[in-house]
Amino acid sequence: MAFMLIPSPTLSSSSVAWPVALFKKFNLSKDTKTLFDKMPERTVVSWTTMTWAYCNAKMNDKSALIDVYAKWGELKNALCVFNEMVTGDLVVWNSIIGVFAQNSDGDEALNLFKRMTSFVADQATLTSILKVCAGLALLELGTQVHVHVLKYDQDLILNNALLDMYCKCGSLEDASFVFDRMVERDVISWSTMIAGLAQNEYSRKALKLFELMKASRLVPNYITILGVLFACFHARLVEGGLYYFQSMKKLYGIELEDEHYGCIIDLLGRAGKLDQAVKLIIDMEYEPDAVTWRALFGACRNKPHFLRNISLDSLFDLSFSSSTSLAFGFVEGTQSGLTFLGVANVFLPFS
Repeated sequence: MAFMLIPSPTLSSSSVAWPVALFKKFNLSKDTKTLFDKMPERTVVSWTTMTWAYCNAKMNDKSALIDVYAKWGELKNALCVFNEMVTGDLVVWNSIIGVFAQNSDGDEALNLFKRMTSFVADQATLTSILKVCAGLALLELGTQVHVHVLKYDQDLILNNALLDMYCKCGSLEDASFVFDRMVERDVISWSTMIAGLAQNEYSRKALKLFELMKASRLVPNYITILGVLFACFHARLVEGGLYYFQSMKKLYGIELEDEHYGCIIDLLGRAGKLDQAVKLIIDMEYEPDAVTWRALFGACRNKPHFLRNISLDSLFDLSFSSSTSLAFGFVEGTQSGLTFLGVANVFLPFS
């Protein structure tokens, strides 16, 4: 059974509330959510309707409400629902801990983990806690969690989380130990290790590992190439960085994104090739954003004379088709430590 609404320029809470209830009645959860997402203002009635729609659809799933609130970013409501539940279900504990771990609220995730005294942590629990340890650089706690991971030695997802934790905590010796002992490795395993080595300035090892990855016939992804570019940046390998940057789409089908541009512009800036960095920005398929400008002006922070070395023709080729792009450039320039007047001299011709 299908329903259609006549499109209108604006959807009010009152005009949408009754179709939401109607879709719920006929178990059209997908249509309900689509309509709910378009509501400019969500009332108590609409929230209640959506909540019960999901509960009815997932009647036997105690974590249904938590999942719903988490998907809509309502973490406080998710926690309130959890605190009101009387449950002996480990799945629900994993759900609420995972919600806060995935949304970068590591402190609350750890508080919940400490409260989980009646259950033994399983793979899902440990994966969430390792994510928290990685985000907060809690190496000591991560090492304690590692002991429990040994029970699930061949779990790929768990081993990847452990590897990520050690890399982000800067413990490359432990990360290498975990990586070398992994029976199964996927592109996430390789990418995590390459990025970890690169970010901790083990550039040559990162690039060597990338060659081993290619030899294993695994196709690199967005994160892999970013790690390789970081390695080239720290090792000041301009030609190598440009090669990987220019070939990533052709060889691996990976689209260039802000982080890739930022990294290669950093590399060119450190090498004093500001004209080449500006040309790269000119050739971008979309407008430069804060990441791009931060990279360009970051290169000028300790060498302000770089601005004078950029050819005027190159600067005038930059297209500021929106005030947002122009604002990003100006703000990032001043925040990079350059004088207000110095940045203004570059950007005022485009205002």
